[in-house]
Amino acid sequence: MNLILILILIVVALIGLRIALHRNRILGLLTFGISFLGIYLVIFPEYSTRIANALGVGRGADLLLYFLFVISILGLFFVYIRIDQNNQLITKLARSIALLSASKKDKN
Repeated sequence: MNLILILILIVVALIGLRIALHRNRILGLLTFGISFLGIYLVIFPEYSTRIANALGVGRGADLLLYFLFVISILGLFFVYIRIDQNNQLITKLARSIALLSASKKDKN
């Protein structure tokens, strides 16, 4: 099972590198770094428990679940922002098209 998790995380790290090179450097590097942190914690799970205990959480698995929750909420927030920006752009484009269409009708 650990080998499967490591392979999945390596694929995610490679996707992070691709994102860093072609689209969003910060998001790509963050994805890459978190993937390698995940690989490290899969290989050495006792460190996640140590970190969890230092932060006041009982088990390392619980800490990882909390991080997953926070990262998911942040991801949803950024997706919401992107959708809102796209909606604003669509509104501006629709207004521009309507104005151009109206001005063409006025000339005829």
